Amino acid sequence: MTAKTRRDTVRGEVVSTLPVSPLPPNWDISPFEFCVVKTKLPKHSSISLDKYQTTGTYPIIDQSAEYIAGWTDSVESVIFEDLPVIVFGDHTRVFKYVDFPFAVGADGTKILRANSTILDSFFFYFALLNLNVPSKGYNRHYKYLREFSIAFPIDKSEQRAIAHALRAVQQAQAARRREAALERERKAALMQHLFTRGTRGEPRKQTDIGEMPESWRVVRFANVVEIGKGQVDPKLDPYASMIHVGPENIESDSGRLVATKTNKELKIISGNYLFTAEDILYSKIRPYLNKVALPTFLGTCSADMYPLRPHSDHLIREFLFQFMLSEQFKVRAVSLQDRTGIPKINREQLGSILLLEPPLSEQRDIVAVLRACDAKIAALEREAAILDALFRAMLEELMTGRLLARGLISSFSLGQDP
Repeated sequence: MTAKTRRDTVRGEVVSTLPVSPLPPNWDISPFEFCVVKTKLPKHSSISLDKYQTTGTYPIIDQSAEYIAGWTDSVESVIFEDLPVIVFGDHTRVFKYVDFPFAVGADGTKILRANSTILDSFFFYFALLNLNVPSKGYNRHYKYLREFSIAFPIDKSEQRAIAHALRAVQQAQAARRREAALERERKAALMQHLFTRGTRGEPRKQTDIGEMPESWRVVRFANVVEIGKGQVDPKLDPYASMIHVGPENIESDSGRLVATKTNKELKIISGNYLFTAEDILYSKIRPYLNKVALPTFLGTCSADMYPLRPHSDHLIREFLFQFMLSEQFKVRAVSLQDRTGIPKINREQLGSILLLEPPLSEQRDIVAVLRACDAKIAALEREAAILDALFRAMLEELMTGRLLARGLISSFSLGQDP
């Protein structure tokens, strides 16, 4: 299949726009500007970022990744007519389908309305999602969008069938994301309960770090945890830095350390730390004080992180890991950070934090409960990732006519999982 191309007006490079030959039977193609019509906008349609509200009567849609960026009560800024529309982020290349009254947020948004004589609005939205608009950083991108052409079935019922199938997958993915978010909220509530009340309903006592069961002890971090010191191995992979560690997870990046570097050179570059599968990795720089990970391998981490290892027989590694993810620990870490230069928590400050130490059997019980939450979150995220891959594959196939939507309709229904 050949493709329509254009020459980038900035860099002179040839960019593929959309396959145009051979089109499936009963399909057509039109330049982008023939696919849109003008939309009436209020006189004061753009709301500046400092005027966004956390609650209000009308949602604010802008070019950010979040679907709804804020709220307003300013009715003068609200678009009521010519709906539905597609909001295009001129800087971000984000597309949003909007079929309800809304206000346009900040600058850098374009309001697109499908030419209803040839296109179904929802189909047009998905067709736009399938375009590979080149990234030019934070420059404006509408001029590049205008150079595309849109291929579409002439029969609008087929367009609606395509949009229907894609929307079903999109909604299923969104449902998984919502479920994962709710499970994270549930885990946070459980952590608050478990780290103050325990699992056995025993009487509680007041301590320097709040209420806790009577049998629990309060211990100083430095007395029960070894805080890693700078060690380097120029031949050791994989390598982990803050960018590879998200809250509750870790990714390895083999090859970041170059084997030809000497120990002296590596110390000058980063003063990297050695970690093992018995350690916990903790970011010591704000705003990454919520980054905690359990490595499962031997490796080297950047000097922006501490390898931590419990050295007390009364503290389980994974219990410490879960407690360090708690809001209680995060608040304490932020309050102690060194505010000179780059905000960070040093070894002495980290060592001064007080920890909970329940009996070992209760530590295991708490870990089991929280681990079950983590497993459910991970499963939901995997499902969402699979649905995202399915959506992208279907989008490409349906928008080029290689896959017929009518055969999928029996398998997909709006609001239901595929």
